[in-house]
Amino acid sequence: MAKGEIEAEAAKVAATLRALGDKRVDYVPVNGLSFTGCHAHPSTADDVVIADRIATAIDAHHDVWPR
Repeated sequence: MAKGEIEAEAAKVAATLRALGDKRVDYVPVNGLSFTGCHAHPSTADDVVIADRIATAIDAHHDVWPR
């Protein structure tokens, strides 16, 4: 979306916050959604993709979110 500008800027914000010491912030890119829900919102299939990507990111940071 927006030729990658939104993704790039969001990633910069997360990187800046991490550099300032906040280890509880991360950026999780979620590309390839269909946006076929009502009014061009994510579909239920998109919701599954989003949830999987966020779960993977959380699982990768046991130092922040221990089980």
